[in-house]
Amino acid sequence: MTNRAKSMAIGGFLGLALLAGGPDPARGTEKDLNAPATVLQGIGFTQTAQLNFGSLQAPSNVTSADYIVDPAGGINDPSGDGRFISGHQAGAVTLTGTDGESFSLTATPDICGGVTLGTITLLAIDLSPTSGSFSGGSASVDIGGTLRVSQGAEGTGTCSYILEAQYQ
Repeated sequence: MTNRAKSMAIGGFLGLALLAGGPDPARGTEKDLNAPATVLQGIGFTQTAQLNFGSLQAPSNVTSADYIVDPAGGINDPSGDGRFISGHQAGAVTLTGTDGESFSLTATPDICGGVTLGTITLLAIDLSPTSGSFSGGSASVDIGGTLRVSQGAEGTGTCSYILEAQYQ
């Protein structure tokens, strides 16, 4: 590169640097702004009572029957000759989270197994409430459900479900 080319390159660079360094009336004024963030604690679960359908009499005169335990602990005997015998109870969980924040809650039936004859299927999980706010960092939720039992089912079975909470 010749000396003249070097001078032009340096001069051009300095010219650009001077132009970029000064105030530009077309840009207006500048202001530093803040972008705050509040990081909430994770939502925790503690099961305080287990949803339990108890001892049931399986239906013998219909293909299947639905046994319902509501979140308040009430029961609805199914159609046919199936019925609740004893030991049923609603479930409950205590959620922990950031005080004053709102949450929503969903439940999804998962798998059932263990009976030796027939089948059992967890059709639905009912929550009360399905949303709310943390008071003192906690919230209580009652749990009910619907269990379908096939004709002639026997044995002790267990079903699981997935509980999911999120901030709103």
